[in-house]
Order: sequence, then structure tokens, then C-alpha cells
Amino acid sequence: MYADPHIISSLSAAAAAAVLFLLGSKVWVFADSWLRSQTPFASLIKREAVGSYHKTLRKIEANLNTHAAAVAVAALVFAGVFYFANDPWWYPLDNWSWWLVLAFLGTLLFVEFVRLIRLQHSRLIYARQLDARVAVAQGLQIVATKGNHIFHSISIGDDLIDHVVVGTDGVYAIHVLVRNPRKRGTVNLRENKLIFGNNTPAYSLDSWNKTLKAFTTTLSGVLGHPIRVMSVIAVPGWSIGDYGSDRNLIANQDNLITLTGWKHNDAYLMNEDFEKVKQYLEMQ
Repeated sequence: MYADPHIISSLSAAAAAAVLFLLGSKVWVFADSWLRSQTPFASLIKREAVGSYHKTLRKIEANLNTHAAAVAVAALVFAGVFYFANDPWWYPLDNWSWWLVLAFLGTLLFVEFVRLIRLQHSRLIYARQLDARVAVAQGLQIVATKGNHIFHSISIGDDLIDHVVVGTDGVYAIHVLVRNPRKRGTVNLRENKLIFGNNTPAYSLDSWNKTLKAFTTTLSGVLGHPIRVMSVIAVPGWSIGDYGSDRNLIANQDNLITLTGWKHNDAYLMNEDFEKVKQYLEMQ
């Protein structure tokens, strides 16, 4: 079977142009990121409620746009070379060699197509995560009006606590759990598992309980005496079937204010302890 060198060489030129475009874009993005990091105000910025998701989503979108632009560059170069470079300008090769080049170019095209699909999928996932977490952060603004202090993205070892509410009534650690909501979808707590509608399997809270225990141990060390940290599971977009147990409060973005009414005698903070916890979290 004959391999048309004009088509294959045009594809080769398009692929080379796309690769050069991607390399140039990566260098530009790296230089821009380095220049941004040199601002003297970077260390003054506190952690945003959803800062890590904003940053990750921006990176994914920039990567997606770059690869989409590279595909457009390749298409333009191919069209230009194919229609306007009529004289043979390619190096003469055997017919099997042209097929080998075509196979290589086909592999590159397939890899780039898969890359675009994955980037688009990641963008949709992080966009959904971002919207849900913004809804929770907005719900916490009402909690802040009750004299509480809100902290975001608190690192505990390799784990992360999405939000921490600190007031004289106690410390509330909030774990945001994003699941695609359904019409009239209800979430319930059964023992140590969350059940979303009729979905199975249920979501286990074992991992979150370990993080909460580590956080409680850390704060107890800061204060010099045991402290109880209240656990709040935020499930944006879902209706709440039951509001939890003695160990966990379940809430959505609209009723997070209910955590201010959830109190335990061993969770109250004296003014001195309140200031110590607040100072510790401000340093994180």
C-alpha cells in the first residue's frame, strides 16, 4: 500500500510545530510562576477557604487551553504546508519508512487526544468540588457573625481539615464531603458510615476520625490539658435525613448555623484557651 509522503510530511511539520508551541508555553508558564512568587506580599496572604482548589483548577484550565491551542496550531500548520507547499520538500524515504513515520504520528495524536480528555474530566471534577466548597464557605460566613473565628485548610500531618471554627463554645472541625446531589437526595448517618440516598457502598468515616483524633491530640498538647473537638460533616447539595450523633453533626450548606447550637460541657473553652487555640491556628 502506497504512503503519500506529501500528507505524512505535512503531518510531521504540524506535529513539530505543536511540540515547539507546547515547549514554549511551558517555559512561559514557568517564568510567569517564578515571577509571581517573587512578590513581597506573598507571605502576607492568608489561606483562602478554597484556595488550593482555585489554584489547582487554574492550573488544569491553563494546561487544557495550552494543549487545545497546540492542536489548533498543528491543524493550521498542516493546512498551510499541505495546500501551499506543492514542490517536494521532504527527504526521500522508502515506502515502509513513511508508514513507520505515520504510525509514530498516529501514536502522538492518540496520546494527545487522551490527554485532552483527561484534562477536561479533571476540570469538571475540580469545578464541581470548587462550587460545593464555595457554598460551604459562604454558609460559614453566618457562623462567623456569631463571634466565632473561621480557619481554612489546616494541615494535620499528611491530612487536611477543610475548616475549623473556634469560639468560646468549643472547637468545630469541618470535613467537606462532595457527592453528586440527586433530586430529593437524602444523606443519613448509620453508625460510622454516611449513606447517600440508596447508594451503596456507604461512605466510611474511619479516615476522618483518625484525622480528627490527631487534631484533638495536637490541640490538647497546645493547651496542656485534654480538649474535645466537635466533628461536623458538611455535605453540600444534600438534604439531611438525621443530623448525626453524639460524635458527628451532619449539615449542608444552608444549615451550618446549627453547629452553634451543638454544645458539650467538655468542649467549652476558657478565654485563655480560646486565645491559645486561635493563635496556634493563625500560625498554620
